[in-house]
Amino acid sequence: MHWMGETVGPQGRVVGIDKNTKHLQGMDRSPWHIIEGDLFDSDFGQGFDLAHGRYVLVHNTNDMAILKKIHDRLKPGGLALFEEPDFRSPLDLNNPMDRPVQRVNRGICSMYTKMGLDPAYGLRLPEKLCAAGYEIVEVDAALHLCPGNSPIAKMMAASTDALREKYLATGEAQEADLEAYIANAFNPEYWSIYYTTVSVLARAIKPHPDGKR
Repeated sequence: MHWMGETVGPQGRVVGIDKNTKHLQGMDRSPWHIIEGDLFDSDFGQGFDLAHGRYVLVHNTNDMAILKKIHDRLKPGGLALFEEPDFRSPLDLNNPMDRPVQRVNRGICSMYTKMGLDPAYGLRLPEKLCAAGYEIVEVDAALHLCPGNSPIAKMMAASTDALREKYLATGEAQEADLEAYIANAFNPEYWSIYYTTVSVLARAIKPHPDGKR
């Protein structure tokens, strides 16, 4: 949002929506406009040039409704950049003999599936966007192979600690596995694939008045 605001300048308009806006501080003047609430209950206007969502759809069972809502608020030909994770990457690509860490990775995936969510959502992001009326412009994927004590490793350690009870509730991981995962995440000599981020840039295609696109 900082980049968007600096790009459009004071004559533009940048809207940010979140149920918790504690990380959206310092943007209380034009061109920024912060809305604390639900996307579907908020009147934030339309005719936007660009929309951005990062790690939003993977947490929502109403993902298609979100994509269509954003699509409707973009101007014809407006762009949307969505970034979503694939948490199955570690299971497929990490050392299978690293059992404690792989058990935690299975717990992460199981937590999502038990909530009716897709832990590998990023892999289906392009087709989801097409189904919601977008035209794909570009697709990119970043595999996060990181050493311990790196920003991503420390973030995943903090996430594991915060979601400890949910991971344990899946039955896939035990307390000792979580402790090993967190310890490795702070060990600079330990390398691991934590997840993959799939980024898709898409264009909003609007119906023509005569029914054509």
